[in-house]
Amino acid sequence: MDNQRKKQTSFITMAFGGPNNYTGLDMKTVHAKMAIGHLEFDATWENLEKSMNDHNVPADLQAEAKEIFYSV
Repeated sequence: MDNQRKKQTSFITMAFGGPNNYTGLDMKTVHAKMAIGHLEFDATWENLEKSMNDHNVPADLQAEAKEIFYSV
């Protein structure tokens, strides 16, 4: 899980405009054999949203994050 967390952190940082330190494969390749659909994607967003709420991220920044999340 440590490796997974590091890759997710790097990818999310890059996707949200931070430095690109992501060295993993592209998302289509990584998830090609996985059954990831709208339900799983939405569940991931719900977890991110909960975390942002827990850390008092302002609503306007959450809306921007959601737009970026669903565009990747």
